[in-house]
Amino acid sequence: MLNLMEMENEIEPKPSKIFAFVDRNNLDRTTKDLLGFAIDWEKLSQHLRAKRAEGRSWMCEKVFIYTGVREWDVVGLTAKHTKQGYEARIRTSFPQKDKVREHSYTCSACGIDGKLIVTSPGAIKSNCDVDLTVDAMQCIDGATEFLIFSGDGDFEALIRHAMEHSVHVCIVSNTRRDKNGEKKFSTRLQDLITDEIASGKNRASFIDINDWRKSIEKLQNTV
Repeated sequence: MLNLMEMENEIEPKPSKIFAFVDRNNLDRTTKDLLGFAIDWEKLSQHLRAKRAEGRSWMCEKVFIYTGVREWDVVGLTAKHTKQGYEARIRTSFPQKDKVREHSYTCSACGIDGKLIVTSPGAIKSNCDVDLTVDAMQCIDGATEFLIFSGDGDFEALIRHAMEHSVHVCIVSNTRRDKNGEKKFSTRLQDLITDEIASGKNRASFIDINDWRKSIEKLQNTV
């Protein structure tokens, strides 16, 4: 038979062990394009590591941040984010191939067919998805909660894996649409959260980054 102390130890809740993973590029586009404000990254770090934040304790064990910059900016940005309290994963950005589109047309005046070649410069990319996933997998043992700051549907598999290992996942983003009617938040992630709510399992939830605006917004006079 268990004595009283053993029974208390058995029902004692698991200590919180929270990790945050910030997809900076995705989050930056979300707040600027959809919500009209820029993030003060030092404020965000403090918000996540503070003992009290918006009525609850986050006290993250570690806060990771991922982004890409020009090669000559990697060292400087890594040092800056490290000083702010992040585990910084900064990659070198690289340009994708130019997009070439061919448009056929017929001259309305002479009836002659022709072709118009339009070249658009390729986007600057720095894929940090693998870095984020590897860090999360290394933190999963003993973790109670992940905060993933991204609306990218490519993280669905990682989120489901964490949920299966008894880690509650909070997806931090925003579901609004931009002026062109497009949204930054993946339908795959939205369906995942909807399914979790319907099932009552409560393994995943959503936090609207706009709810934190007062705590993390970069003021206009801030350098």
